[in-house]
Amino acid sequence: MSSVLFSYRRRLRRFALVTGSAALSLVTLPVAAAGSADNAESFYKGSQISLIVGSAPGGGYDIYSRLLARHYNQHLVGHPNIVVQNMAGASGVRALNYLANIANRDGSVIGIGQRASLVEPIYGDGPVKLDARKLSWIGGLNTEWSVGIVWHKSGLNSLDDARQHEFPVSASGASSDGYIYAAVLNNVLGTKFKIIAGYPGTAEEQLAMERGEVAGRIGWAWGSIKATAGDLVDKGLLKTVVLLAPEKQPGFDAPLARDYAQTEEQREILDFVFAPQLLGRPYFGPPGVPDNRVAVLREGFAATVQDPKFLADAEKQ
Repeated sequence: MSSVLFSYRRRLRRFALVTGSAALSLVTLPVAAAGSADNAESFYKGSQISLIVGSAPGGGYDIYSRLLARHYNQHLVGHPNIVVQNMAGASGVRALNYLANIANRDGSVIGIGQRASLVEPIYGDGPVKLDARKLSWIGGLNTEWSVGIVWHKSGLNSLDDARQHEFPVSASGASSDGYIYAAVLNNVLGTKFKIIAGYPGTAEEQLAMERGEVAGRIGWAWGSIKATAGDLVDKGLLKTVVLLAPEKQPGFDAPLARDYAQTEEQREILDFVFAPQLLGRPYFGPPGVPDNRVAVLREGFAATVQDPKFLADAEKQ
């Protein structure tokens, strides 16, 4: 197990080095030459960019993407119209496979997929058919951590409770954070989560908690919780029972999942599984988008996230 884990961690580090400047640090590339800039402007002027979101409307990925779409075109040459298109299915796998293998490679299609699915191919031959290193990386809106969160009447107050009794938890599909994290905690820490998959999106999972169909969700990004269910947290109706991160984060009183580990190998496994969250909300185009158009998309993205109007809108959200 240790040698396999070491190999996965090494491959993940290589992945991060390749994608880091665009997806995490928002470093932009200069346009190669004036002619290239003119060419990109003529391409984008009066055109449309499809922004593919690999989840249902109303969730965190959707909210972030619609926020971006409202401001992004003002910072792109030619000011193309940006249209958000939701492509839910298989926890974002459908959208990722579309972006990597079917979408036009001319700069007219960009998107966002669930971060866990982006690195799923390094585990082996799974449903995600892409090499993330070859995507046309544009930028990332944040880095955030997920939590295990439960309804206040669930009776689940800690992972120790889940080690003693079975609790149903929700997930959209087998490639989602909610499914992967609950399954890993079951196998590594001995919890007894019963994973109920197939929910279309965040709104449906939240409703399932309120109805008592499930105890909670093991793997919900904190930024998404604040945007979609912050009032329930403030009222004490939703409770955080575990932080799914390699180290303590400011503002969280809940224990780390790794605090429950009994061996170094268990801690390394948990750290590795939670590492893809560093990608936050990453945006990218298909492989092979012309370099000058990728540069324009990156420059426009970096300008957008520094725009006071964008920041004010984000704060309002």
